[in-house]
Amino acid sequence: ESSESDWELDPFFITHAPTQKDIEKSIGLKAIQAMLYETPEITQSTYKTQGNNCLEVALKKQGDERKQLLIQALQYYTNAIETVVDPTDQLTLQTLNERLAIIYSNRSEIYRLLTDYARASLDAQKAQELAPRYFKAYLRSARICEDLQDWLRASHFFEVCLKLVDSEQQKKTIQTQLNQTVEKLGKRVQDYKTIHQRLQKMFNFRIQYGLLLPYVDMNLARIAQSFQSNSCNVYFMDNQREIMTIESFSVSSTFKEAKEIMGLKNAKIYYETEWCDRFDGDKFVKPDTKQRKRVYCEDVQSLRAVLKGEYIVPGVVCFFIE
Repeated sequence: ESSESDWELDPFFITHAPTQKDIEKSIGLKAIQAMLYETPEITQSTYKTQGNNCLEVALKKQGDERKQLLIQALQYYTNAIETVVDPTDQLTLQTLNERLAIIYSNRSEIYRLLTDYARASLDAQKAQELAPRYFKAYLRSARICEDLQDWLRASHFFEVCLKLVDSEQQKKTIQTQLNQTVEKLGKRVQDYKTIHQRLQKMFNFRIQYGLLLPYVDMNLARIAQSFQSNSCNVYFMDNQREIMTIESFSVSSTFKEAKEIMGLKNAKIYYETEWCDRFDGDKFVKPDTKQRKRVYCEDVQSLRAVLKGEYIVPGVVCFFIE
């Protein structure tokens, strides 16, 4: 004879997300669990669906409840990414990569909503590498740049999206977003020209925007102060995507000193070139992401030597650690 609690755990009547203890007590839940995680392919799909469901509910919530649901969705997407699915005759590597790109893209959106822009950017980039023609991966990058008021890169990614979408309605929507971004970029260019003219009267230097980062703090008020203090805020990102920051790091300091500050004496530090917004006179030159190149920094090199005398706006630089 079944008790009332047994009915509460019946798959047709359960009203809450089952815990592992619930699953162990219910034959029906055990059977469904077995079906949901029968093979790696099904397991990955299940985790992705659970992540999608959590995200859908989270977007309707506010405050801590929203944050907790986003974190739960994040875990589901991470589980999906970590589930290894091998290609078969029916399931090609390209298909697997396209599916994985969608999951990385979705996780990127979670990180963005949690304002973790470093990880959001990396996941969007990974999705683009896995499926170069998946327009939503570039749309994620555009949204990240919008949040950071990085209008130059936002417009760059919207332009990529326009080339990839087929739907006329989608093209119309993205074109509208691109137009709005270009308008904001125009105002930003004028702001930079004003700052450039003021600083040029005080100092003789070249200006380079956003060196090494696909996201930067664009606070114009700090520009002159940072340059006059001869220092920068420097980000160091490791392979686990953890970010360490050294604030007001002197441009004459060496990378050996930086590693000592972080307690990473045996680490290698490098940066990637050609991911920056060049400012030449009164015009921008857009970044070309296809030309990125890894360059290692010697312990004896100073930050100034790596920057080659170019001033970074607004004094934020990023290096990578391995």
